[in-house]
Amino acid sequence: MKKLSVIIPVYNEVGTIAAVIERVLATNILDAQKEIIVIDDGSTDRHKQDYQKSFNDRIKSISFARMSERGGIRAGFGAAIGDFVIIQDADLEYDPADYENLLAPLKDGEADVVFGFAFL
Repeated sequence: MKKLSVIIPVYNEVGTIAAVIERVLATNILDAQKEIIVIDDGSTDRHKQDYQKSFNDRIKSISFARMSERGGIRAGFGAAIGDFVIIQDADLEYDPADYENLLAPLKDGEADVVFGFAFL
């Protein structure tokens, strides 16, 4: 069975982080197991309370004391153990329901890497 790692960088996303995690968990992608890695990049809000009680046993959480720019994403890639890795915005700019279409070229052996763009 394949494993999908979903990296979710978070900076002050108290209003959306729980919904994002719920949607990622609800997706059935490539019959893969999901690994969710939440990267708190120096947030000052209370977003952790939005997800820790409900999802703490189903996610990895990495926190930075202050904003690290793209260091959070690098940390997420370092922690990821999946066969495939997706970066998911914590504000629901990208819909986890689109993962299947995004990963189809990988599944079909037509590509080694796929990039999604919000504006296409």
